[in-house]
Amino acid sequence: MGVRLLLGLMMHIFGINKFLDFLPMPDIPSFGGTCMGIYFTSGFMSIIGIWDIIFGLASVSINMCHWH
Repeated sequence: MGVRLLLGLMMHIFGINKFLDFLPMPDIPSFGGTCMGIYFTSGFMSIIGIWDIIFGLASVSINMCHWH
């Protein structure tokens, strides 16, 4: 139960970070940096951010409401 809460909060925070950029991302060398640049410019990371926010909130709400 505690692990689900922590993972849900982490997913939620990292999902919000994709839009607000409060945790700086270091430069990624070589091919990985090129690949991440493509993900950011194509909007793929925004989709992942939305899913992180949704599933993070779902994990926390299931934990708080005792629906399981």
